[in-house]
Amino acid sequence: MPARGKRKPSRLAQRRVPKSRRKRSFFKLFWVVLGVSLVFVASLFLRRGLWSGESRLSLAIAGDRGDVTLAVFDPESGTITTIDIPGETEVNVARQLGTWRLASVLKLGENEGFGGRLLSETITKSLKLPVEAWASSDARGFIESDLRGMLKAMFSIYKTNLTLGDRINLGLFALRAKKTNRATLDLVSSGNLVRAKLADGTFGYKLRDDTFSSRVLSVFADNVISKSNLTVAIEDKTGRPGTAARVGEIIEVLGGKVVAIKTGGKENFDCEITGKDKDSIDKIAATFSCAKKRVSSEINFDLEIKIGESFAKRF
Repeated sequence: MPARGKRKPSRLAQRRVPKSRRKRSFFKLFWVVLGVSLVFVASLFLRRGLWSGESRLSLAIAGDRGDVTLAVFDPESGTITTIDIPGETEVNVARQLGTWRLASVLKLGENEGFGGRLLSETITKSLKLPVEAWASSDARGFIESDLRGMLKAMFSIYKTNLTLGDRINLGLFALRAKKTNRATLDLVSSGNLVRAKLADGTFGYKLRDDTFSSRVLSVFADNVISKSNLTVAIEDKTGRPGTAARVGEIIEVLGGKVVAIKTGGKENFDCEITGKDKDSIDKIAATFSCAKKRVSSEINFDLEIKIGESFAKRF
């Protein structure tokens, strides 16, 4: 009697997935859904801090090799623009600390007790690019298409002035941003930075004609301030010529219109902001680290900023 051949498995049996594999898939899906849910709930209840989610946020990310990346998140257009600044760029450091290469500013800030705040303040003052947030290189996950890096930027411990709420909302924003909504500007190839001999005798980069192109400056124009045609008056009590004018230039990059600058005399205080719109006040206060601010409709301009001797010492 001929031996029977082995029975071929049915198509149903061939397609059947082992229970252990189905369990693993189920638990993987469960943890993904749970994680997304927790992130969503956390974003609703955690303090946002610097970012309202309505205006643009400019973040200075210090690179491991000294370069600095500026990342600008624009909720209105859903775009993320990155600008790389070489570490060999010469800058006039904030807080009257002299002329240095940009690569040295973060370490200088740590040595002087100012931390990463000195980096954002220096970029704002020296390059006239309004930057209110700063972070170490771990924050690069916000601008790179890598889920692991994104989660690290959102939840790991690193040096930054962003709150946990800020980081979660930035992460969610970055996850929604399409590749077509991401742009990178090269300051060297575009001619905004030029190769030149620096103050220390070596060669590096300097800002051409003390200003950037309109393409670069447009990235930093705030949505709320630009649309409202914000009129700004500056009262200068610093006793230091040129301070109010430079502050005014930075405010105009944000989209405000400086219509009056009053100078004369000295007063020992930092800076005070009074305005009609809370969002505009918060944005400019964050840019210049002004603690005193109030909303009032009984002023002649949309926003009034008063700067004193203490402000000049740290600007």
